Amino acid sequence: MKLDQRIQIKRIILISPGIGSNILVKESLGQSRDHVEVISFSTYYAATKFPPDSSTLLKSIIKGLKRKIYIGSSQANSSMLFILQDFMSSLGITAERTSHPIEAESRSITTYVHPPFFLNSFSLQEIFSLTRSTKYMYKLYPEGPITPDAIRSMVRLWKEISSVLVKFGADPVNLLKFMNDDNYPVQEQTLSRLDIEGFVQFEDIHQEYLLYVRYASLLIDPFSTPDEQGQYRPFAAVPYQQVSRDQEGRWVIPRVPYEDYRKLKLLYLVGQALYLPMLQAKTFILTFEKQLGKFMEEQGTEAFLPDLINDSTLDEAEVIIREMQTINLKDREDVFKS
Repeated sequence: MKLDQRIQIKRIILISPGIGSNILVKESLGQSRDHVEVISFSTYYAATKFPPDSSTLLKSIIKGLKRKIYIGSSQANSSMLFILQDFMSSLGITAERTSHPIEAESRSITTYVHPPFFLNSFSLQEIFSLTRSTKYMYKLYPEGPITPDAIRSMVRLWKEISSVLVKFGADPVNLLKFMNDDNYPVQEQTLSRLDIEGFVQFEDIHQEYLLYVRYASLLIDPFSTPDEQGQYRPFAAVPYQQVSRDQEGRWVIPRVPYEDYRKLKLLYLVGQALYLPMLQAKTFILTFEKQLGKFMEEQGTEAFLPDLINDSTLDEAEVIIREMQTINLKDREDVFKS
């Protein structure tokens, strides 16, 4: 959708973008692009649900607030970032400014966690099953998808995404530190500060070990108070959302993993234009497309929304590359060479 006729818009804030969303929104502004500021959050700053018995979308329940998010603007030296920082601070949330929107957009934990856990055969069989799943999204195999191989693929994907960020002049994340300090921490007896700070320098096998330890430690809430039987609060028993039908009888693919697939495919196509192989990302994409294609063949394509059939990610990737070449990387032509 083109927004260039809405000349009264001064600012757009993306509270849950993917990597490259800021650029795509700027491109949609047309002639107004130079006059409209686009700000990207790293992720939505709360956990929000609609009341199950509510008849309106105007009411919601905030179940919790994040401790920290990142914010970046399409305009250099944006004063609005300071205003947003003050607002977030009033909620008890730290909002750290980044030098580029893509750097903020890359600070979403789902970017690194959802593909290895939910774009694999184990999870996709549960998600596309027509019988109720009895597995859990964040448990160890066989209760859930977390295996040494899944953690290995997570490390590989993190490094592939990091290579894209470096091409764009953005700083990659220390994955373990990001998980622990900005998301869900574990006890220091489980992961020491030396483990966390030195994660980037370790060998692959060491990184995989530390990530597996982290997820094994989060099967329960490590900071909860045990009950009289010594049981800690369960933390990882998150059930899978499965395929369902909407009111018109069309099949709906759950947001996890469909949104993760679309975001990863866009990032992969950008990586291809940058001569980055991204073999792990490609594996996740093909695995999902195979499962989705099989399900659509079984149910009939007429029973699905057009968005599942009409793929626009290649066009979006071309927009991102073109914009980065002409605006953000004027003096860095080397970035687009292998």
